[in-house]
Amino acid sequence: LIQQLSSCWSAQAGAVIKEGMVVKVSANIGRDRIVFNESIRIVDTNISKTNSFYGPITESAMRTLLHPDCIPLKLPESKYNLWKNLTITFDYSIMKRF
Repeated sequence: LIQQLSSCWSAQAGAVIKEGMVVKVSANIGRDRIVFNESIRIVDTNISKTNSFYGPITESAMRTLLHPDCIPLKLPESKYNLWKNLTITFDYSIMKRF
């Protein structure tokens, strides 16, 4: 899943993303493995709200779940109860590797 999402993630041009920056996003997902847009929210981040790139970085994490190339998510249909309420940690030092 992380490999799939990393291919759909892109930060706003000019945003400075440093190693160790993390954004935790939660979302509800339908049986069709499509994220319910209105359910996406930031759960936690270590990026200070005073960082001028806070908005672009956190918004990019949320947008990744709705990117057309990542629909549907690559999740096992038989384990729906495990991933219907999903929390994903976007660790930018890992996401940039894929």
